[in-house]
Amino acid sequence: MPVSSVSSRLGAPECTISQFLHKRYCVTRIIRSHTTYQLLKVVDAIANDVKIVKVVSRTLIGDRKISGNIAWLRSKRTADGRHSVFMDDFKTSSLWYLVFKEPRATLRDILHGGKLSPLPPRHIRQISSQIISALISLHRQSILHLAIEPQHIEVTDQSTVTEHVYDSSGVFVERVILRRPEIALVFFGDAATSRDASRGDERYRAPEVVFGWVSKYRTDNFSVGCVFWEMLKGRPLFPPCPEGQYHVKAKAHMYRALLGDYPDDVRVRASQMNKGLFRPGSGELTSMRDVPENVKNVVRGLADVEGEIEDEGASEVFANLTMISVKERSPLRDILHFSYFERKD
Repeated sequence: MPVSSVSSRLGAPECTISQFLHKRYCVTRIIRSHTTYQLLKVVDAIANDVKIVKVVSRTLIGDRKISGNIAWLRSKRTADGRHSVFMDDFKTSSLWYLVFKEPRATLRDILHGGKLSPLPPRHIRQISSQIISALISLHRQSILHLAIEPQHIEVTDQSTVTEHVYDSSGVFVERVILRRPEIALVFFGDAATSRDASRGDERYRAPEVVFGWVSKYRTDNFSVGCVFWEMLKGRPLFPPCPEGQYHVKAKAHMYRALLGDYPDDVRVRASQMNKGLFRPGSGELTSMRDVPENVKNVVRGLADVEGEIEDEGASEVFANLTMISVKERSPLRDILHFSYFERKD
């Protein structure tokens, strides 16, 4: 199929599996499709490797936005881990194609791949600091990531080293860890994606995203807090919650179970955007009577996480990142000045 025929009459990208783009890139997987863009995994037939291609509708987004995004991606000033490595671009009359280096390993691989020991505390601190710094850099450009999760954090140096340490029982053990915990955000620019607030894994979404709005600077904070918890505890903070008719109600009960009561500002706005979520007058969530039984059982098994992080400094960071109310979350630049990040061990 020729490249010029892969957009609909409305301008939305509609690439398909096995299609060749630019006589070079063969589509092997459609990672995500949206009205204004597609994210594709492709095989580069010339370089004989795998790349990621972001296809953006020129009709729906406009050349000025896309070309500005490309200039930003090419800028040396952005070489600070805040986006994936940009390789090339090409375009047709209706679509613009942005080519990126494929992330080779992600934080999810490190945490759950089974090949490495749990992250030592110093690595958790270093990785968290890099994530926050990269997001601050994005936010300075008024760019939101909105999909922070372990899969979207690339580990740029996968070399390992073996340490010999005493465990909590006083036994001398070996552990295999990263030699250098260096990361970069998996991010392909914000052209078209700024309209797709729910593109990430729902387990890492902030309450306001689930309820229907986005904070300009602090929605990403909540997702960072979820990733921080996972590095500390070795498991996701939230269990999976099926998308669909009862998703918002089930997630609302999950947030309440794990993080405490809803502040008035969140309750009022969430009620306005999701009728029947809270009981009138009482401010309590409505029952889960109509929620599927398997989801109810998951929610019933959750308990407030306060006190589960023994390290006081780490607990302070987690609490300030994951406040239910956007207004109560500390700015990321302030988080980096918490005592937890000032340690040298």
